[in-house]
Amino acid sequence: LTIVRFLPQKERTDTETHVAALSLPNLLMTFTSAPRSEAGDLYSTLHDYMHGEERLPDSTASGVLLALLRFHIDRTSRSMRKLRKHVLKVDEIMDRNVASVSIDAIIDAKDELLRLLACAEEQNECLVALERAEADTEGLDFAHLKGSLGVLIATTSATERMALRLEKQIADLRQRYEGHQQEKINRRLAVLTVLSAVFLPLTLFSGIWGMNFSYMPELNNPYGYYLALFLMMATASSMIFYFWRSGWFD
Repeated sequence: LTIVRFLPQKERTDTETHVAALSLPNLLMTFTSAPRSEAGDLYSTLHDYMHGEERLPDSTASGVLLALLRFHIDRTSRSMRKLRKHVLKVDEIMDRNVASVSIDAIIDAKDELLRLLACAEEQNECLVALERAEADTEGLDFAHLKGSLGVLIATTSATERMALRLEKQIADLRQRYEGHQQEKINRRLAVLTVLSAVFLPLTLFSGIWGMNFSYMPELNNPYGYYLALFLMMATASSMIFYFWRSGWFD
């Protein structure tokens, strides 16, 4: 009895789907818990695939089982390559404009990668178990199918390695996105810092002139109000010019 996880027709579903194969001498029975409505035309596609003469390495239960596994392993490998192209496209877009990529796109890519990696790992474990099976196992004999079995193991191993590389690349994309968001926050904090620095001396002036003393020379000056406004505007303008020359607004 061989059980292997495979991708359902709707690859973005969170439902785990497995196919089981019961191999007996001259007989191979397969069954799956996936409902027909979920699999869609997957069964007919598998039927056409299995009836291709070049797909069947041997007209035995072992040969049919390898062809069945190859079908699902190829689907996983194709989906992984498709995801890699998508991640490379997102990386290219971020090189041009980081802000044009949303965090949801990165999270969706990561979720899809985890689903594919889970399938690839279980498929590889299944193939390794079949490779280690005894030659006299009832219903299975891979002695003359070592080449086909080795190719399948190499395919699943390559898919796993690709998944690990994509995992690092997706983590890098998320780090770049979070770095961009942090940079935006830092720029906003810099603007707030400049505004606080500009209004700080103005607050000092208003605090001094708001004191309630009997004698204040500025009160007797007919142009005191205008001079105070001019001093405050000049101070604010000079500070803004200084920050601009220092590159705070870049």
